[in-house]
Amino acid sequence: MNKQRIKLLVFWGIGTIIVLLLMLELFLRCHYGLCDAVLMRADDEYEYIAKPSQKRKRLGHTVIYNSQSMRNEELLPDSLRILCLGDSILNGGTITDQKHLATSIMSSSLSDALGAKVQVLNVSAGSWGPDNCLAWLKRHGDFGAKGIVLVVSSHDVHDTMTFVPVVGILKSYPSRQYPLAVLELWDRYLFPQSKVFSMTKDEIDDSFRKEHHIEATNVAFNPGFQGLLDYANEHGLPFAIFLHATLFELNKGVYDADGQAIIDFCQKNHIPLIQDLGHGLTRECIYKNDYLHYSKEGHALMAKLLLPFCHETLIKEKR
Repeated sequence: MNKQRIKLLVFWGIGTIIVLLLMLELFLRCHYGLCDAVLMRADDEYEYIAKPSQKRKRLGHTVIYNSQSMRNEELLPDSLRILCLGDSILNGGTITDQKHLATSIMSSSLSDALGAKVQVLNVSAGSWGPDNCLAWLKRHGDFGAKGIVLVVSSHDVHDTMTFVPVVGILKSYPSRQYPLAVLELWDRYLFPQSKVFSMTKDEIDDSFRKEHHIEATNVAFNPGFQGLLDYANEHGLPFAIFLHATLFELNKGVYDADGQAIIDFCQKNHIPLIQDLGHGLTRECIYKNDYLHYSKEGHALMAKLLLPFCHETLIKEKR
């Protein structure tokens, strides 16, 4: 085989590889929405939140954040509003299409029932606790909401803000897009434990504690619960708590000790408590290969369980 033929084969081989990589890049971007992640920003009062005004197509799902960083369409000036606060349970993440969110379902159902435009606002971010929600509320206000709903799980009892920097550091809190979809596929999904581009959360927590000379704390009961109740009472707003069970609690048929602490807090303070455990929660309501987050069926259940409180609250407002 002469040198000219070898050069030609090498040329075609390299060209074929480049074409295949380009096809893979386009497929990953168009079909899976890689390089179109929801971007986050850090905040000095409530740790972090999604950047405003984003519309993403991710893993086949539409994800929308309005100009207030709510997972909603833009606010309408004449809408009736219920404010829902929470973490990734309420937020839905990229595994939940915008139209399948509990807040989207309730917005549509309440609008039809009341013959008026209703917006159930979704203010949430992954791993937020009640104190994150309270800090957001104190900064931004309630946007004229007629009632407030806090969505929590048992772990939120001890999930307090630490301000450990995660945005742009942890893979699940990106501040910018990957330059290539194949790179995101490799780093976030094929080898998520790799540390080429980021640290692990344990490493970040440990580094932060050492830098600031602090030890991890275990707060007895997240102060955000009481703070949100105080805010609601001060502003004359109906306030309810939605308690979502984990897969472990579902399997046992009872909330754990922290879940019971939330129940006790609601009973002591006469707060309406809506529970999914024992009220329609099944394994199908929790996302596959997950122990906590709602599936499409789970969001439909949450909407069904919250609708009576939201409907009654808005009916009283209209009278």
